[in-house]
Amino acid sequence: MQAQFLLTGFTAAIAAIAHLALTLPAQASETKIFCGIHNGYPTTIVSSPQYENLPIIGWTSQYFGPEYTPQTRCEIVSQRFQEFMDRGVLVNLTTGILNGYPVICATPVQGGSCDGRLLITLKRGDNSRQRLQDILNVSTGRGDTIYETGGRVYIDFQDMLLQKAADLSATPAAEVQALPTSEQDRGRSGFCPGPLCNE
Repeated sequence: MQAQFLLTGFTAAIAAIAHLALTLPAQASETKIFCGIHNGYPTTIVSSPQYENLPIIGWTSQYFGPEYTPQTRCEIVSQRFQEFMDRGVLVNLTTGILNGYPVICATPVQGGSCDGRLLITLKRGDNSRQRLQDILNVSTGRGDTIYETGGRVYIDFQDMLLQKAADLSATPAAEVQALPTSEQDRGRSGFCPGPLCNE
């Protein structure tokens, strides 16, 4: 009888693990992160079964010059978010330094480092910890969204999406537009400047 109980418990545990292993990649594959227009600005947007066109980062800075316009940076960074989501490493957002610039990056675990998962390059001299919270509009009084480990801040990406969705539901909806995706549309609208059109 005890052996049967242990076998049943073991079988249930294996089933739960298998369910998680199958569910998490499926959720990631259903999530699309893209650059669109929100309130007239290029914006990184998340679309998934839970969030329909949820704007997460608005792009307005001209700091990096004409080669990296807000629209170009939106496209580049949105593509990075999607790539890391697809790879299963967009779990937490944190900060680091790369080539002398403060950066925001993705890490699959709290306490992890950037390790080639660059999302956003910031201006020299920026306080990356504060900018991470500012860019994502995350306040430190919001429960489990922000974690601090070894002096480094970690923001749980899914918690941040829940918070943004709640914040947006309390305000009037703004129109979100996808940017052109065909080569012909890109050429007509100037959507894909410079070398990005050749990728």
